[in-house]
Amino acid sequence: MSTQTTRRRVGALALTLATACMTALPAYSQDQVPKQQRASKQENIGVTTGFAVGAAAAGPVGAVIGAAAGAWLGDRYHKQATASSTLAADLSKTEAERTRLAQSVAQLNGSLTETKARGVQLDQTLKLTDELQTDVSFRTNEASISAQAMAPLLKLGALAAAMPDVKVRVAGYADPRGSDALNDAL
Repeated sequence: MSTQTTRRRVGALALTLATACMTALPAYSQDQVPKQQRASKQENIGVTTGFAVGAAAAGPVGAVIGAAAGAWLGDRYHKQATASSTLAADLSKTEAERTRLAQSVAQLNGSLTETKARGVQLDQTLKLTDELQTDVSFRTNEASISAQAMAPLLKLGALAAAMPDVKVRVAGYADPRGSDALNDAL
């Protein structure tokens, strides 16, 4: 082989390499990637590997085709890796949120159980007080309550005050022996 032939081959190979870089990477990246973004590491590895394998297998034409195919495969791998890492981050956030919500549900279930138990206790208390009675006697022609009758009335008043939804019914007369007009006046 002559020196001139070797120079031509080296020149053709250099021209092919330059053409491959100028056509494959910018043309492909403008379709897929914004203008100011650089090629990814995976894409660069794909171009280099594709160029080397293509040049070894089919010469200059193989180098161009190999570089283009390597760029496409490298970019595709980069996008898959990026999507995978984004999904993994989203999954960890979702799992943390699910754990927090599960704890909230457990806490609310505990509160609901306590509230139901308190409701049952209040129902039992109300059943006990449904027919609670206290007799208060008055002296004839008097409207004042005796000291002896005051203690049960105070307890009944405290119980009624503790349960705001309870209705208290008072029935009777001040003087059972007197007339209606006298009792109304007292």
